[in-house]
Amino acid sequence: QRQDALDWTLLGDHAPLVASEEMWRQSVSLTTGEPGSDSQLSDFACVVATRIASRLHRAVKVEVFSDLSRFGVRLSYFRIFVEKCGGEAALKKLNTFEVMEQFVKPQTEESQLSLCEQLLSDGGDGPAFVSTAKVFLSHAWKFLFLDVVDAVERRFRGSADPDPVVWFDVFSVSQHKAGERGFAWWNSTFL
Repeated sequence: QRQDALDWTLLGDHAPLVASEEMWRQSVSLTTGEPGSDSQLSDFACVVATRIASRLHRAVKVEVFSDLSRFGVRLSYFRIFVEKCGGEAALKKLNTFEVMEQFVKPQTEESQLSLCEQLLSDGGDGPAFVSTAKVFLSHAWKFLFLDVVDAVERRFRGSADPDPVVWFDVFSVSQHKAGERGFAWWNSTFL
């Protein structure tokens, strides 16, 4: 798998972008785990996807190694998302499902991507907030979205990493394709 990743060559409007051994070392230095592990390959995919996105002039779908993205967003992005949705007043009484339906799905409707993939594809500051998730956030769709955000912020306030990369299904999974998997799959995949 590693060699396949290192052999990627992407041609665009400019000189080829080659996924190099240096990029591999860069991504590995950010992770822990065994050399060549899935975690390191996912981190490497994020590095490559970020570099691709920085070279693109238009939004495109960035493919990843797995059909289930390991991309997450930095905890600090949650507050940026809240502001982009109109601030706390706009989300005050909305549960997580309603926020997904009213804000995430419309934002990703055209691309059909997850919000994480959309952020990578759009360029700008987005790629700085997306990486391989180190934290899995479990929540109930009926809980108020702002309560979920407040709870996860409180959990990491004062910790060694106050801005971890969080896998949050609302952002990490394409909400346009989430229904393709049955309850049994979702119920057993993360155990």
